[in-house]
Amino acid sequence: MTNQYENGVWLLWTSMNQPMKYLIILFIIWGCTQKTNYDILYESGSKAFLKVSIESLPKDTLYVEAYTSLLIPAKRSESQTLAITHPGTYHLSLEIDRPHVIWFSIDKSRQQIVAYPSDTSFLKISIDKGEPVITFHGKGADINEYLAAKKRALGYYDIRMPFNKNLSSKSTYNSLKTETNKIAMEALEFLDRYSKENKFDDWFYDYEKSQIIYRSAGFNATIPGYNKLFNTFEDSLPSNYFDFLDSLKINNKSSLLSEGYFSFLNTYFFNKIQDEEIEKLSGSTRGLAITKAMQPLWEKELQEDAKEIFRLSHYTSLLRALSDSVQFDSVVKAQNIPSELVNTFNRARSLDGEVLAIGDTIPTFYLTDMRDSLASLKNFSTKVVYINFWATWCGPCIKNFPELNNMINSYQDESKLVFLNICLASEKEKWISIVKQYKLKGINLYANENWESKLRTAFSIRGIPHYALLGSQHILFENNTLKAPEIRRRIDQLLINEELKK
Repeated sequence: MTNQYENGVWLLWTSMNQPMKYLIILFIIWGCTQKTNYDILYESGSKAFLKVSIESLPKDTLYVEAYTSLLIPAKRSESQTLAITHPGTYHLSLEIDRPHVIWFSIDKSRQQIVAYPSDTSFLKISIDKGEPVITFHGKGADINEYLAAKKRALGYYDIRMPFNKNLSSKSTYNSLKTETNKIAMEALEFLDRYSKENKFDDWFYDYEKSQIIYRSAGFNATIPGYNKLFNTFEDSLPSNYFDFLDSLKINNKSSLLSEGYFSFLNTYFFNKIQDEEIEKLSGSTRGLAITKAMQPLWEKELQEDAKEIFRLSHYTSLLRALSDSVQFDSVVKAQNIPSELVNTFNRARSLDGEVLAIGDTIPTFYLTDMRDSLASLKNFSTKVVYINFWATWCGPCIKNFPELNNMINSYQDESKLVFLNICLASEKEKWISIVKQYKLKGINLYANENWESKLRTAFSIRGIPHYALLGSQHILFENNTLKAPEIRRRIDQLLINEELKK
């Protein structure tokens, strides 16, 4: 398997008769002598199907789940779960925008498999010594066998797992970069060895290689900002730390399906716009300012194919943070966002229920607390509740923790007030670590993917940090409200209102 390419990538956008679809057709020509063409689709609103055959069950109920995230529109996640009580054949479907690797879970066991737009992947689950074992058939089986072999040989599916394990208080910038490069090299060597003996669909070699290279580059590029925020280790940034970017291909035609590539691009351009004024901003204002500063950079360094995909991915990510309909419509019009993508946003907002309005009663929710027990909103029905929605990767969220802690301390004698910190879109282990590191006061809760989706819809959360203020009996007093300490006046007003109700 060669990794050299002729200049043979064409980008074509076209309309179709079917609803909510657009296409990017890539013709990539391999090697210098043998030439193989293949077509790759970016197809909005398409479905990937999984046909799962189960011979027997190790217990009464077997839970299977398929999960993926989209690149266009960016940060849109899709999942489907089945509770299986009898052997047989079952079907799952996911909205998908391109062929790529998704997560598939059997109870608590997770693994990666490939999925295709408008196509079916076949899985057979058998039981060996009480444990489920998957075998693959049909399209993509060769890729799925590779992914399973990689896990057996290297110990992981996602290369970011060993990267993150190396972060500790004893780290230095150079030791982390050295270890990251070593892990990436081992993964590339395994890919090349395996591909010499086994056949893939042509696109997958490019995809997997790009995932390895750009995930490692993105991790290295992110570490300085991460350490500045979390102070994980004590080390000064070497003056030549970012020299590795000089040899990295920024406009890469062979990486157009790789989410790792576009994630790296986002970090790469963000690192180039260091601006103290932007750092002071938060929410949608910050997102708009970042985009305005980054766009001239990606317009200059990316060519038409990568530029168009990155533009749509970046702007659809920005749209998620815009709660103001005027801003939303303005960006859609200025950037000529395809109507099918706008429709996708509108569908997503109504999937899990109605968006709450001021004066509405908040439906109860059940989230995990720091003791791994379930906490419910109904536990606080007689209280005024201030909710802080945050994420472990959200700099402005964490930057406000000291002010939030100070404000919570100032209300410690107020029995009618409770503070909830609800963590979204984050790894559970990292949530626990950051709560302990910053000694975050209040009641700390963690939302899994299902509850996160419901909370995002109910509170119309399109960007974080996001804050909400509730009166007693779960009545929404203010949504998308102020952060600490600016919210104090609103809290005091609501406490007085609640007292007057008696």
